[in-house]
Parts: sequence; structure tokens; C-alpha cells
Amino acid sequence: MQSDFDEEQSHFIHIKGKFEDIIHAKTIKDIEVISLELDEDTVENLRQEVKRKGIRKMVVVGNAGMGKTTTTQYLASRDAEILLNGYNNLSMGNPLPIYIALKNFKEEERQKTIVSIHDLILEKVNKSLKIPVEETQKINQLRHYLEKLLREGKITLFLDGMNEIPKDFKESKRNAIDKFMEDYKKVFYLLTSRKEDYSSGFFSHIPTFELQKMNLKQIELFLDKNANDETVRHHIFQAVQKSAILKQFVGVPFILSVLIQVVEKNGEIPDSYSKIIGAFINNLYHWQQRQDKAFDDATRQNTHFLLCHLATQIKQTYDANPDISFKQVLDIFKQRKEEYELAIDLHYVLKTAVDLNILVKKERKYTFVHQLFAEYYVQEELEL
Repeated sequence: MQSDFDEEQSHFIHIKGKFEDIIHAKTIKDIEVISLELDEDTVENLRQEVKRKGIRKMVVVGNAGMGKTTTTQYLASRDAEILLNGYNNLSMGNPLPIYIALKNFKEEERQKTIVSIHDLILEKVNKSLKIPVEETQKINQLRHYLEKLLREGKITLFLDGMNEIPKDFKESKRNAIDKFMEDYKKVFYLLTSRKEDYSSGFFSHIPTFELQKMNLKQIELFLDKNANDETVRHHIFQAVQKSAILKQFVGVPFILSVLIQVVEKNGEIPDSYSKIIGAFINNLYHWQQRQDKAFDDATRQNTHFLLCHLATQIKQTYDANPDISFKQVLDIFKQRKEEYELAIDLHYVLKTAVDLNILVKKERKYTFVHQLFAEYYVQEELEL
């Protein structure tokens, strides 16, 4: 779990310091049997309060870029660190943390078997153990052991991104999660979702907390921890103090992290979050042009054109940002290349997008490094 967390962090966003100082959540819905005394606090403190009340599940909601995944992975990593540093025996008090990205809770293309939560848990644990698939006896032993842990409540299950379940699977997979939680009541569940998905009614019986945008003090702390250049820190913070609109969109940790890098490079502060992301992407393109003579203006435009098409096709197909196969990416690229007769090497485009951390590659599957990147490219497609 710690290695997974470190890998995710290495892809793009680097938030230094304690998340407790930066990311807070506010109670937006209790259930009848629970009355939280904490109006706003860290997600970890709220989690402990929920546990003290005897509740075994909670939901954290927030808009894109607010830190749902970062916070969830951080808590899972902390739990893993506690186990590694002295707790040899799993228990309900010291359970095994398992983090699952729900954007991949779907059946694979042409796959006939139905993927279950059990399968996702087994896959996640076996990623560390590396038991070959053909060793069926060992795989079955692991499956039975995990079943025992689930029954005894010795697992904490972090289910990240309810809203990111691909649209064709939303209803069936949500029902599967609901049944799983009903079958394994001793397990502690921490689920996350975008705020707009909260109104669906799926979380009606679960304590729910909303991640809060950073206030001025937290923005200043974030800048201190994440901007090495004092001039950059001062420039951004002064602008935030003068503009309520700027304060609103840089109160989102991901946006502020991107803005720091834009100001470090360009010296100017764009006036909207989409322009911030656009400036960051363009800086990546400019960097690539300086490093690679093959990435000329025409190649840059075609690369952007292809990435816009990729993001739009993924949005239309899944209404999410899931991992998709190498073949799927190339097929989408090929469709646009043939339609517009583009003179460009599709493998080169894909490699460049990964090298620039626009796309992330995991085991020959690809995804946009952040949902906001995908949304930026979709918007760009509409404006082309």
C-alpha cells in the first residue's frame, strides 16, 4: 500500500507536509444513531469519531481536485505504516488497509466473467505477493484467508471514486458494493465521491463529510510547503488576498499545486482554473519542444488534437477516467488520424504523453494523470 501511494504521488501532484494541516472536512450529514460533536476537522479525526460511535462506514465527498484520492491514499498508507512498525497481528483495531480505485470496477472488454469486490481485493493484495495465476492452490488459499479477514472485520476498505465507476456499470456495481457492505458488516469502509453524486441517495444511511476548500491560512501554509521560490509565494498570496474569485479556485489543492508551477515558469497568474491547467499543459509542450527536435509545431498541434479526441471518447464511453488498454488508446488515435489524414506516429504521441505525465501508464493500461486534465482536453475539443 505504501508503494502504491508513493507511485501515485510520483505521477504529478506533490503536497508536502501534513495533510491534516491542509485538507479538512465538514459534517454534512449524520444518521440518526450518530451525532458528531466535530463540525469541521481532519478526515482522520472524523474517522476516529465515527468508529467511537460504533459506525463502520463513512463517505467523503468533494469536487474534482479537492484531494479525495490523495487523502484516501494517505490514510491507507498511514494504516499500513502502523502495521509495518510493530503490529504483527491483524485485528479490528489494527486492520489491513486495502485501497481500491473504483474507476476500474468494470468488466474488461470481451470478458465474460463478472468482476466483484472480492476480485479487486484479491488483485490488490496479490500485487504485493506476486503469486502466479497458474498456482491456483495458492491463489485459493489467499482468497480463503482474505474471506476470513473480511468476516472478522480485520480489513479497512478504502473505496475511492464512486462517481468514477464507468456509466454502463454504475447501477450494477453500486448494488454490488451495497450488498458487500451488508454481507461484511464488521469491515470499516471509507468511500469517496464527487459532491454532485452525493444527491443520488446511495449514501442515505452513511455519515457523510465534505472536503473544504482551503482558507487563507491554509493557502499560505500550502504555499510555504510547496513553493520553493519566495517571490512566487508572495506573488500568489497577494493576488489571492485581493481577489475573492482567485481564492475560490486556488482553495482547491490540485489547482494551487498546478498554479505554483505555472507562476514559477511564466510569472503570471491566469484568471480561471481552466486557464491555469491550460498554461501548465502548454508549458509541458514547450519543454518537450526544447528537449526533442521531432516535437515541432505541427507535431505539437497534432498531439494536442489527438489527446483532445482521446479525452472526449473516454468521456462519452465511460463518463469517467478509467484505465484503458494500449489497443483502445491506439484505436482512438487511429480514428482521428485517418479522419483528418494526420502525418504523425501514434506510438510516439502515446510515449510523449506518458513522458510528460499527461497520461499515466500502468501495466500497458493508460489513464489521464488527473480527472481535471481529462476535463480540460474535453473542453478544448469543444472549442476546436
